[in-house]
Amino acid sequence: MSIQDIVLSVVPSAVISSALLVIIGWLFRESISAWLKASIQHEYDQKLETHKASLKSQNEASFLELKNALDQRFTLYQAAQTSFAEGQKAAIERKLDSIEKLWNEILRLKNECPPMLAFIDLLSVKEYKDARNHEGFGELATGCSPEKIAEYVGNRDYPVEKVRPYVEEYLWSMFFAYRQIMGRICSLLYWSLKDADKAEWHNDNFLQQILEAVLSKNELTEFENINLRKISWLQQRLESKILAASQKIISGEKLSEESFAQARSILERAAMLDSINRHESSRKS
Repeated sequence: MSIQDIVLSVVPSAVISSALLVIIGWLFRESISAWLKASIQHEYDQKLETHKASLKSQNEASFLELKNALDQRFTLYQAAQTSFAEGQKAAIERKLDSIEKLWNEILRLKNECPPMLAFIDLLSVKEYKDARNHEGFGELATGCSPEKIAEYVGNRDYPVEKVRPYVEEYLWSMFFAYRQIMGRICSLLYWSLKDADKAEWHNDNFLQQILEAVLSKNELTEFENINLRKISWLQQRLESKILAASQKIISGEKLSEESFAQARSILERAAMLDSINRHESSRKS
């Protein structure tokens, strides 16, 4: 065999061997690559599951913490709401009780009204001046003495001023005006024993001032035109205003700025009338 033949026979074998080596190397590389990928994927999956578990645990802990915080706030809210409701209930009950006491005082003023006022109310306006000529007028007038009036307008059993903080200022002003008006009428009729002009109580300047604050223009006109039962009309009109104001407070309705302004005007004039009554009573007694 020649060298050429030997070379020719060896070369294909070497080529085949090289090819096999290349194939084996490629297969080995692919196997290694697949193993590495699988290993990396497995490690990634493990870390992902661990991370998920950690996040779940953290989320559960955060949720539990949030739930506890919300429960605490809800408990505090319920307690505050209950406390507020109890406070509101107590305030409403106190307000209703005060309105009732104020109305009871109105009823007392009406029921204990001196007989002189009932007598005068039966007369016409033109008969007022001659009232003191009626038999028994002097005896009736003694029921309107300063001492009697002080007892009449001031309830010693229950100082009604105690309820003032729990009723609206307008309601209080109407009550205060009612009391001062009735007291003023009594005083004027008592003084009419010496001065016949005082019997025309509706013409009293100071009384007219407070009536202007309490009554509307139409009501004032109606009052001036009444000839009989003038006192009864005035009482009923004032009582209606007091009841209307009470109902607004009970219903929770807020009074207007106009009502507050009227209340201030009424209180100012009623206080002035009270001062005048005291001064004139001490001077004439």
